[in-house]
This record gives sequence, structure tokens and C-alpha cells, in this order.
Amino acid sequence: KIHAVITARNADPTIEYVLRYLLKQQIRVTLLDHGSVDDTVKIAKKFAHQIEIVQKPFNGVFSLAEQIQWKSEIFESSDADWYIHLDADEILEPFSEQSLKDVIFDADSQGYDAIGCHEFVFLPETESKSYIGSDYSQAMKYYYYFSPKWRPVLHRIFNSKVKSEDFKRRLGHQLDTQQYRIYPHHLKLKHYIGLSYDHIRSQYLSRVFDGNEVMIGKHHNRIATSMEFVSEVPTSKLLHVEKDGFSCDA
Repeated sequence: KIHAVITARNADPTIEYVLRYLLKQQIRVTLLDHGSVDDTVKIAKKFAHQIEIVQKPFNGVFSLAEQIQWKSEIFESSDADWYIHLDADEILEPFSEQSLKDVIFDADSQGYDAIGCHEFVFLPETESKSYIGSDYSQAMKYYYYFSPKWRPVLHRIFNSKVKSEDFKRRLGHQLDTQQYRIYPHHLKLKHYIGLSYDHIRSQYLSRVFDGNEVMIGKHHNRIATSMEFVSEVPTSKLLHVEKDGFSCDA
């Protein structure tokens, strides 16, 4: 059994594709909605017979620790063998032709505890380009590889042997590789932070982050100080899926 928990807040441009992608593979899904005021929940309710929707109030502050705590509580109450934790703008795919479910089954059969993934952040190629309402996962081609030194690989899939405190310790980013066996074949985490530059601005310019998390060094790459925080990135500084593949060397 595989159970995915997706965190969402105002994710109506991306949530339907993510839900369909997981449900197609017969993965159990819980949507953890954090006070959305757009059509996120309305879209999710189209799948109400297939998913669970948990709604939490939003107090105006983004706290990753709070979200990880909620996810941990859902995982602890689940009877699944493997867990996936995602945001509503993220898609996990194998580098091979295997399905996500097949990779998890393979890791399980070989006695691994978790599966790592490389993060690829997708951007529109111009200020005027918008992928809202399109099959963005196929249409968007430009990306950059995001691998900060403190967590070069994310651990977004893990089995029921992983303790709750270990999942929460690094805010859901990484597990202790000395304590848990990590499957050697990593996945792609395709991260669609915005389907247009205006969409990115709507997600980040007004976001207030938890002060304690900022003090320990979290969110610094996402704290918007001015409109210039979100500006068009020249395609010459980005990689292209068809020309470069998914490169982890950048």
C-alpha cells in the first residue's frame, strides 16, 4: 500500500494534474488543504470518491514545521507500507520508463527504506508566457537544477519503518542516511513554482514565513523583499528538457 499526502494552498492551476497522476497509479491520496481561498478544494472534490480531503485553517503565516506535523499525523494513522509527501506543484517521476509505483515496489523488494529525488524547478520562458489551463507538465521545457549544499537530494518517499521524529527532524527534506537505507536510483522531482510570472508573484510576494524557521536559515531563497524578487530569468541561464535532458550537473 502506498499513501501520498499533498499539501496545498491556492493551488488550483496545478492540483488536478497532480491528483490524476497519482490516482492513475492507484496510489492512495490525502489532500491537506491549508486554507485555500481559490478553487483548490472545489477541484479536489471532483475526486471526492477517490481521495480524502483534510482542511486546516490558515493563520496568515507559512510554517513548514506545522505542515510537516500535520502530514506526520496523517502518516501515523495510515496503514500504508510506503508514504509520499508532496506539495501541489510537484510531480515525482522516475528517470527510467518505470512507473512511480513500480520503483517503490522495487525499492521495497530490495529492503530499502527511502527513495531520493533530484529537484528540477520549471519556469516560463518569458514574462508574457502563461501555462495556466494547459498540460503544463508536458508543455513547460525550461528549468534549473536546485541542489543546495545542505540537502543535495530530497527524501520524499519512505516506508513505515521510518520514525515520525526522523521525518520531522529535517522538516521532511532528508532522512539520516546512516540510519536508513536509501534506494540507489533517484527520481525526478519536477517543481512548477508558477505557470506564469504573475502566478509566481501571487504565490510568493505576499507570503509571510514563520519567524523561527527564518532564524534557523529556512526560506531565505523564497522571502520576497520587492517586486524585483520575481523577474524574468533569461533562457540562456536555464536548461531545456529536450536539449539537455534532466541534468544534475548545473
